[in-house]
Amino acid sequence: MEDQIINTYKKLNRVSILPRKSIIKKDRYNKLTSYINCTISLFIDDNYIDCILFAGRARRELEKLKRFKQNFDEEYFSLCEEYLELLFQFMWRECV
Repeated sequence: MEDQIINTYKKLNRVSILPRKSIIKKDRYNKLTSYINCTISLFIDDNYIDCILFAGRARRELEKLKRFKQNFDEEYFSLCEEYLELLFQFMWRECV
């Protein structure tokens, strides 16, 4: 499952998937992409407690962004949901 998490994360950062404006601090996607990026570094470092904290923040931010129908990037959001679900499943097995 760890490989699946990392591979899904790699997909999220592909130029064709990642919303280009998300690297701009004031862009509405910036928080989400920042939280997602924090999760993978914490996951790789086996810091699961903080990883789940940032995964929760990412999930809340994703839900908030989904309420905006304009500039809705369905492919990116769908992949974020898949990634976060894999992460939560892994954490549930490893930490509970």
